[in-house]
Amino acid sequence: METGDSNSAQLLQITDSYGLKQLVKVPTHRCGGTLDLIFDNSNLILESSLKTLNCNWSDHLPVTFSTQQLEPSRKVDKTIWTRSLKAIDLDALSFDLIDFISDFTLSHTFEASCMKFFDGSKNILDQHAPLKEKIISFMEHAPWFDSEYKDLRKLRRKAEKKRNEDDQYQILYEEIRAETSIMANLKKQQYYSSLLDKNKHDTNLIFNIVNKELDRKQQSPLPTTDDIPKLCSKFNEYFKNKILKIRENFPVSDLSSYEYYLSDATVEEDTSYLSTFVPCTVDELKGIIKNSGIKCSPSDFLPTDLLKDNISNMLPVLCQLVNQSLETGCFDGLKTADIIPTLKDQKLDPDDFKSYRPISNLSFLGKLIERVVLNRLNEHMTKHKLNIPEQSAYKKHHSTETILIKITNDLLMACDKKSATVLMLLDLSAAFDTVEHRKLLKILFDEIKIRGTALRWFQSFLTGRHQRTRIGSDVSEAIVLEFGVPQGSVLGPVLFNIYIRSLYLTVKAAGFNIHGYADDQQVYKSFKPYDIVDILNIQIINCFKIIETWMIDYCLHLNPGKTQILLVAPKNILKEINIQGILFHDNTCIRFINSTKDLGILLDHRLSFEPQILNLKRDCFRLLRNIVKRRRNRSHNLCTAVVDADSGICPVAFSVDGIEASPTEFELN
Repeated sequence: METGDSNSAQLLQITDSYGLKQLVKVPTHRCGGTLDLIFDNSNLILESSLKTLNCNWSDHLPVTFSTQQLEPSRKVDKTIWTRSLKAIDLDALSFDLIDFISDFTLSHTFEASCMKFFDGSKNILDQHAPLKEKIISFMEHAPWFDSEYKDLRKLRRKAEKKRNEDDQYQILYEEIRAETSIMANLKKQQYYSSLLDKNKHDTNLIFNIVNKELDRKQQSPLPTTDDIPKLCSKFNEYFKNKILKIRENFPVSDLSSYEYYLSDATVEEDTSYLSTFVPCTVDELKGIIKNSGIKCSPSDFLPTDLLKDNISNMLPVLCQLVNQSLETGCFDGLKTADIIPTLKDQKLDPDDFKSYRPISNLSFLGKLIERVVLNRLNEHMTKHKLNIPEQSAYKKHHSTETILIKITNDLLMACDKKSATVLMLLDLSAAFDTVEHRKLLKILFDEIKIRGTALRWFQSFLTGRHQRTRIGSDVSEAIVLEFGVPQGSVLGPVLFNIYIRSLYLTVKAAGFNIHGYADDQQVYKSFKPYDIVDILNIQIINCFKIIETWMIDYCLHLNPGKTQILLVAPKNILKEINIQGILFHDNTCIRFINSTKDLGILLDHRLSFEPQILNLKRDCFRLLRNIVKRRRNRSHNLCTAVVDADSGICPVAFSVDGIEASPTEFELN
């Protein structure tokens, strides 16, 4: 295999489409050439261990390598705190909850009302299912592994021990073995069919089944340790110090007078202002729960399943609590997040804290209140046309699909006019976590026209928040968060959109187009080839400076080193462009790349979509290969669900002027 050889390139493209990665990068023959190849599709082989050895008995060089150590399944003793939820008398629990709710009255403050409601609910839960310490010997079994199948396996084992004693035992063993295999297949089909039929509208559960069926790793590994409580504290400190380190590079903003925005004197009678929230109704809460579902945090007042069974009885009290929060402008008592550290990518080092992202779990009641406030905020912003058209995240009829269609259309239109386009993808570090609360409140006051009780509610929602890291049943101490909008919340991303709304006006004033999805921003401009020096050496550098200045003023950290630039143009235009990168004022050089992932789609500099199609082919082959291996043991419904759930990764042929073709056949000329 020679570098630059067309046949070698074609072979690698074909194997790559099947998800196979060729690991040997050096010559393996005395006369040169990589003749001995090693392919891997599961990251089992450690690339750093690949070596070629000199030998006298062959003109081929032996290739050696090591594989990752695979831990066998084994029993693990673990101490847990658990409730016996299956043993609960559900009718008795419901009666006790109804009695508690019928006598419930609000306290003088919202925080006290929350504490009263949570404590009362937990006391009832403790009566019916108290927490108990339990030592379990844990070994994962298939969910369909029941007592009937277990008994049959025991009989098979007994027959196996005696099969050499007599021919009759050999025949008996073969019969039981066949029966065991048939029962296993039948149990699998029955289990998954009933699970899919019962939860056919639960998208999350279907995707969990699909991931399990396709051997996609579900559990996130953690750093090696014997002291989980200490690990929780270390994670908590790391996440906090990461934000403090970013924030210390920003100048202190002079926002000492922001308290004025919260005073009652600023309440306006004008209908263009949002000063108070309209109270919610039980019917509105029913609609919200129907659309968003019920998901509780580990520290919530009731487990998810029990809350689902009793939600209709609890809605009147929940409605009272929501309205008390809206009327008093208070969110106290619901501002603690349970952080679960999750590995960003299975290929990263699990012992390095940098490999983890914090996933927040918030209380059900808090998210319910947020959804009500979001409805009021959306109505206000839509009525007074306050939304930024270039923002596509967390808005009705907007998604990553709409923004990608818009950007791709603009790029294609420029190519039709024989123009090139420079596309800059900005990279922000922990953008949600560094937001300055006082500046956000000022934007809500000045630009969104929020006043009085409504503004005080947002101030209460943003400030004084806490987080603690949870791993299993172990929890760290809570620490105060001084900055940021809460991730995992309903309002957090929307407030971030509001926080960066002036960025779009700033970039457009510099003569560039910009479209964004949350913290992913795409800045681009089309130009004729004769303007290349002015665009790439002057205008884009000035635009980047303007963006950098804005980011510093708004306490957001822009990574020049991770910002990517793609130069898109037809083939003949690309040949005329000799500049292959941009040198910014701080001597940071960003070279143009041939392809990059933008919101999950691989864009290339010729808009041929070949990298994207190759990636889709690889995923499709892996999907089909996994389905074929399991087809005999799975029901038709399960195989259909797997294909339907992953159908978004399959390349679809389209028609141009009535001629069907794959996307690779139509590229820019």
